[in-house]
Amino acid sequence: MIQRIMEIVVGGIAALIGLRTLFSLPPGTFPTGSGVTQLASQLGEPAPPLAKLPVYLLLIVALAAVALGALAHGVPSLIGKGLRARLAFPQAFIWAGRATLWLATVALIVLIYLAAFNISLFFIPSAALAIIASLLALLP
Repeated sequence: MIQRIMEIVVGGIAALIGLRTLFSLPPGTFPTGSGVTQLASQLGEPAPPLAKLPVYLLLIVALAAVALGALAHGVPSLIGKGLRARLAFPQAFIWAGRATLWLATVALIVLIYLAAFNISLFFIPSAALAIIASLLALLP
């Protein structure tokens, strides 16, 4: 029971830290991983204004999925079996939350790796907390 509470708290904190980091970055330090931005910088032209938007959206989705996966796995596990049956939380829902948490953690790590030289160090705390939440989801 305590590991589920810790999983929810750690997953939520990971998402909050990551989103706060993402929205507090100066505009010049944002990852330039898209091909449009790299091509524009090689040609000596400014990048289009929305060229970095997909990277923002992917990071937001990955961080939100970490929080939602931790909630979807942890909350039904905290509820008693009788109440869980009445609220229609099947075992498949709990496994879907666990899978969402794991996949979101992997996606977050991949996105941090792809932004290796720009902002990856800023997202290490949220990735570490997401890994801890994923490991807590393994406990019975």
